[in-house]
Amino acid sequence: MNTLNEHHVNQFVDILRFSRLRRSQLLNDINLIYEEESEKELYDTTYNKNEVEQIINNIRDVVKNFVENEVLNINHMNVLLLQQFCKQAEFWHLNLLANISELENRQLLNNIKQFEEEQFHKNKLMKQQTTNKLEPLINEGPVGILKKEIEELQKENKQIKQDKENLNNKIKELSNINNISDDKIKELKNKIDSLQHEIKKLNTLKYDKEKNKKDDLIKAVDDAIEDKKSKKQVKKDINDNLINEKINNIIEKSKLADIKGSKLNVDELLKFQNIQTQKQIKSLTEEVESLKKDLDSKLSQSSPVQNLKRMLIERNNQYKILKAEILKYNPNYQFQN
Repeated sequence: MNTLNEHHVNQFVDILRFSRLRRSQLLNDINLIYEEESEKELYDTTYNKNEVEQIINNIRDVVKNFVENEVLNINHMNVLLLQQFCKQAEFWHLNLLANISELENRQLLNNIKQFEEEQFHKNKLMKQQTTNKLEPLINEGPVGILKKEIEELQKENKQIKQDKENLNNKIKELSNINNISDDKIKELKNKIDSLQHEIKKLNTLKYDKEKNKKDDLIKAVDDAIEDKKSKKQVKKDINDNLINEKINNIIEKSKLADIKGSKLNVDELLKFQNIQTQKQIKSLTEEVESLKKDLDSKLSQSSPVQNLKRMLIERNNQYKILKAEILKYNPNYQFQN
């Protein structure tokens, strides 16, 4: 009892006083039972053995029933007392524990007995408070405020636990999504590598075809130039013959006797011949350029080149789409050039 405060000590003193009173009443009642049974049964002066045994058995049964009922009442009263303590503890959100093994501890029982003797035999009872009832459970004032605070804290704690559980579930979902994203990124990366390989292959094929086309074009241009040259050479020979005929006609028509006049006519003839040659070269160059443009146009419009262009455009579009999907799942992903 030394570990309890003054208020609790007073409560236990009241309980001991009540128990002491009940014990005294129980003993008085037992004495009255014996007196009543004696007056009722012992009215003769002499009794045989069987009659004495019957009287004793009757008294024993009466006392046994009385004591049993009183002990049962005491137990029930103790339960009611504990119920009051538990209600007050629950009001403050406390859970009480009872160590049943200490109820038969002889040392503790002797301590309680000694405490009772000190309190009642030495007249050191503390003053009893004006009421023997437990303090009422109120919902106003500081107690009510504290109770509301405790309830709010419990609700907040419950909400925190719920949020924690939801957060753990979201973390698991995000982890699963991340794993799925990693797998998808790997799959897209493999597709990109495959597309890059195909693009390189198509570029190589396109380069080879374009090279072959250019070689064929150059050869065709060379052949055309040679053909034009041969044709121009024939025309030139014809023109040269015509020019020579004109020169001869001019020479024949010229009646000039001096050398200076002859030299002037020759210069005019050479100038005329040079102009005709330049016109022929210009015409030949224009025809060669026209032929090159015509061959380039036919080459670009050919079906193999169109198919290659279309395939390259489709591959590039697929490559852009895959890059966008990878950046969607992993914005920090670095692409290899």
